[in-house]
Amino acid sequence: MNVSVLNLPAGDYNFDGTVNNADLAVWQADYGSTIKAEADGNGDGCVDGRDFLIWQRTFGQTTPLTAAILAVPEPSAIGLFACGMLTLLTRRLRP
Repeated sequence: MNVSVLNLPAGDYNFDGTVNNADLAVWQADYGSTIKAEADGNGDGCVDGRDFLIWQRTFGQTTPLTAAILAVPEPSAIGLFACGMLTLLTRRLRP
């Protein structure tokens, strides 16, 4: 098992690498919570107005996507795609 640190902006509450309106929706859903930690930007144990200010200050910031964030397709998915394309091509070539 490998563990790596992702350098995401402080207001990126949905961990997609960009601080945008989707992160605001996470903050709104978690507002007032002391259990959900996604939108606790300052780590004080409560999702509150200070976390909103962090989102507001970092709005628009992005992090370059790395291999740790990007989804990697399964090897079998490529094979299935190739089989599907081959089937389509053979159907088109038949008179």
